[in-house]
Amino acid sequence: MKTYPIRQEWLTLEEAADVLKQHDIALLPADLFRHALHKNLTLSVWFQSPALLRPLTPTCQFACINNEGEFCRPLRRQKIMPFSRPERPGPQMRETCCTLWDLPLIGLERLLIQQKMAHSLVCPCPQRGHCCREAGIVVCHPEGRYYQLCDRKSLREIALELIEQRGRLPTPFHQFMARLYRRHPASLPARLRMPFCYPSASLPEDTLLVIRKTQLEAFLKQHLPEGKPRVTTALSRLLWLACKKNPQLDDELLAHPYKLLNIFEIWAQEEGLRVSLNGDTLKSALSRGAPD
Repeated sequence: MKTYPIRQEWLTLEEAADVLKQHDIALLPADLFRHALHKNLTLSVWFQSPALLRPLTPTCQFACINNEGEFCRPLRRQKIMPFSRPERPGPQMRETCCTLWDLPLIGLERLLIQQKMAHSLVCPCPQRGHCCREAGIVVCHPEGRYYQLCDRKSLREIALELIEQRGRLPTPFHQFMARLYRRHPASLPARLRMPFCYPSASLPEDTLLVIRKTQLEAFLKQHLPEGKPRVTTALSRLLWLACKKNPQLDDELLAHPYKLLNIFEIWAQEEGLRVSLNGDTLKSALSRGAPD
């Protein structure tokens, strides 16, 4: 089957669906979400604006994702994990210089993909997914390093958002605030206005959900329909000659190839061959092999 080269380094889901359609693979963006959730395809994000990232180590903390034991606590006991506490911007923080990052689907990015799939299928959107919610949005560098997507906000903004989302401050955050008050009670109002970094629960609005060229090519290679073997012109001419010179076959049979099927099937059985014959294929081959 003819394949069409992919020239872009990455494609949007709609563009990827069009490329798949050119190769006789009918998939909608919702189907691509489904393949990504089943790990048949890796989705990526294209950050059009610089995004703030924090290294996420060790990655073995995501044991629950690999069914290696419980990691995330039940919702009623869920807490902010140690690596998800607010932090002052420091040398470990970095703004994205690489604009294309893979989605490992181990944090809230998995829930976002589930919600997008549900929206595409006109189904109820899940509010909780099989992911580590406390890790926030996780992205993966092509070299395999994991990072948390972070927002830069004041401590006051973070606290108000958490209270709005959960109804109260999580215990580790409350303890963090209490330590600040004990150490610097007079300067607490000023400290509440200081910028901190905290894991984001959503992707920036100008972020594009895309598929790498290499990922789409691998997906195509795995799912391309098998091409039917074609009878070449040379073989068609040999077939026509063999039928024309065979004394048991006359011009009447050559003019009606479907009548030849029974004869060929009998000959194949006599020789112990199991051949799947098709009248249309035989007619096409004889027509191509006949003299012009």
